[in-house]
Amino acid sequence: MNNTPNKHFFKVKIGYKPHEYIIADELEVEKAYFVFLFDGKTIINGRPLKGSQILDILPHYGKHLGFNDDYVFGSDPDDRNHAEREGVLKHYQGVQGLIQKRVTYLVENNQQQMLGKGVDIPQLSAPAGKPIEGLAALTEKMSYGKK
Repeated sequence: MNNTPNKHFFKVKIGYKPHEYIIADELEVEKAYFVFLFDGKTIINGRPLKGSQILDILPHYGKHLGFNDDYVFGSDPDDRNHAEREGVLKHYQGVQGLIQKRVTYLVENNQQQMLGKGVDIPQLSAPAGKPIEGLAALTEKMSYGKK
């Protein structure tokens, strides 16, 4: 069961060991993508971070499914199957894609100061072609029936 239906969490990998990451929500991960691409500096979840420290940015499937933070998602061969059955893998592809579009749009329009603030970007559209009203609206539309 999803214990955080209105939030999406990501692992900002800063090391090669399983627990070397910073947890970022969908707003903070915008800043992480930006500093990763442009080798900047930011603060994610209270921790200072340089873009050069980021190895990868991954969905935190385990947190979304209600596993505790210390659990290494994928340590059980059925973890991925469980996430697939729940629709989490496909769901996060959409969320991650939108976040990347948001970062690209804000950078291209010289609005980097708006990263991580959850501002509405009406120019981006949901897959059905209807305008979205920021990430919060997308999160609600993509919640695939869970409340």
